[in-house]
Amino acid sequence: MGIFPNRYGLSPAECSRYVSTVRLDRSSLGGQLCPGGRHILCDPSAKYRSIDGSCNNLENPHWGSAFTAYNRILLPEYTDGIQSPKKEFGVHALPNPRLVSATLSSRRTDQQDADKTLAFMQWSRFVSHDLSFTPTRKMVWTKAPIRCCEPDGNWLAPRYVHPDCQAIRVPDDDTDYSQHWVRCLDYVRSMTVLRSDCSLGPAEQMNQVSHFLDASNVYGSTQADSRRIRSFEAGQLRVARHNDRDYMPRNTDDDDLYVSGDQRINGDVQAAAMQTLWLREHNRVARALAKLNPHWSDETIYQEARRIVVAEIQHVTYHEWLPLLIGKRYARTIADRLPRNQSDDGLYNENSEPGVYNEVATSVLSFAQSLRQGSLSLVPEDDDAQKSNESLIELAASFYKPRLLEDAETLDGLVRGFARQSSRKLDLSLVVDLSSQLYKTNDSAAGLDRLSFDIQRGRDHGLADYNDYRHLCGLRQAKSFDDFLDHTPGDVDLVVGGLAERSIEDAAIGPTFGCLIAAQFLRTRRADRFFYDSTRQPKPFTTNQMAELKKATLARIFCDNGDNIAKMQSNVFLKPQVRNELQSCQNFDAIERIDLTKWIENIAY
Repeated sequence: MGIFPNRYGLSPAECSRYVSTVRLDRSSLGGQLCPGGRHILCDPSAKYRSIDGSCNNLENPHWGSAFTAYNRILLPEYTDGIQSPKKEFGVHALPNPRLVSATLSSRRTDQQDADKTLAFMQWSRFVSHDLSFTPTRKMVWTKAPIRCCEPDGNWLAPRYVHPDCQAIRVPDDDTDYSQHWVRCLDYVRSMTVLRSDCSLGPAEQMNQVSHFLDASNVYGSTQADSRRIRSFEAGQLRVARHNDRDYMPRNTDDDDLYVSGDQRINGDVQAAAMQTLWLREHNRVARALAKLNPHWSDETIYQEARRIVVAEIQHVTYHEWLPLLIGKRYARTIADRLPRNQSDDGLYNENSEPGVYNEVATSVLSFAQSLRQGSLSLVPEDDDAQKSNESLIELAASFYKPRLLEDAETLDGLVRGFARQSSRKLDLSLVVDLSSQLYKTNDSAAGLDRLSFDIQRGRDHGLADYNDYRHLCGLRQAKSFDDFLDHTPGDVDLVVGGLAERSIEDAAIGPTFGCLIAAQFLRTRRADRFFYDSTRQPKPFTTNQMAELKKATLARIFCDNGDNIAKMQSNVFLKPQVRNELQSCQNFDAIERIDLTKWIENIAY
């Protein structure tokens, strides 16, 4: 970060600290625009969480709601202390993002994880999409997207470069891009929003979904999104029927795309497959509740089914995914603080702000991209290896083609592939589909580079250096890096340093990312009044209902919501092996199913 004083004699860091003491909530501007300035009426006895996350915290009803600022683990580091990102030129220059990515990718090892599956990778993406979605800036008057490069990958003429552009320069000798004469990769700065405490600055980026683990990617984070995907009949979500199967409804503006709570699911066929399973799960639960409680209204059925689906997602995340991601030691740190019984008030703390950490949303959760495979096996029911090798979808061929799902056997093939195909090992090397072909279309000379984008976004958001987070987590700071482009450890971006770390003990990630994710998911649990095992919510689940919800597994979701899935291992994040063998989906002892009769109203309440 810059250390030179400005004309007032303050360094950028001092300037940043000073302007942060200036409050806007008592000004005419702040009264209208500050999160706390918006008057929200909350019903303390409301049984169900809101769609946008508001009113979760009754004292601060805007906390955790959509379109509010991320929180920070460390103070932002902008070159000017306010909003100017670190750059590759000028004072305190940082290495070019594409050069870093290309250099690291040149050491591609293509290591496969011996134990973890693509389900582990895809759940990591699913959770990331539930917690965060950072919008980019648009043209002020037209709201049109900002273009920073020519369609052929060349630079725009200087007079056409928008101030919010931070396009990534492609080196002249780039192995992947030079053959297409690509010199410029698009990057538009993220949208900012007033800080949650309504102080003046430095810049904070916006999260346009709710900050809670609340299935916002399934149900949406605005009333408009919610209404668009509901049928308003028997608590169901809208579907499109194809070959007697339910899929997400079509987008009226583009029939090749789906409509859902999160439009990112159209980006590739794997994201669309997972979203389809949860759409079907909601409707399956809603149908069962309607039969058990025929007097319930559409709204009651929808809300009760939504509560159950959110609980399933939270249980899978905390009890199946997190222990494998951060290791049992870190997972125990979170679990030991969870309520032991229904009489316990639980972990909820009304003084804990639920805002997702900028560092986690921007850099840490992007680790999932490293785990992705370029070729997706469509695994047949008999698990014939030869047939799996013959039936493949190339990842790049599925970008913005989600309706590939509707081809015969594709959804089930992908679901079995989730559970049986290995993920790649965590490292700095991404498959070529992501390192130079990301979202490539017929109209573009080449695709984007995911790692370059993540590096540039971390700088745009003013994230501190990797070493600063190691220090925060009580780890020894890195002193040197071999072959790191003539730069020092103080230049290393968080996403690069975190991906470069060796995984610890029984975790899938290294100590810095593990530390930050543990902090995030403790906060995500602690600040959510409606967390599924919280007794502080107006309508806690009963003891019998909680016992059923704790049976939730992703394996059962796969079994119940595929087209014709007959076998599955009980833990789909790990490959079939001893003590995790493939079982019949009809074996409810091995792969338990939630007994929804515990929701019959005259029994449950």
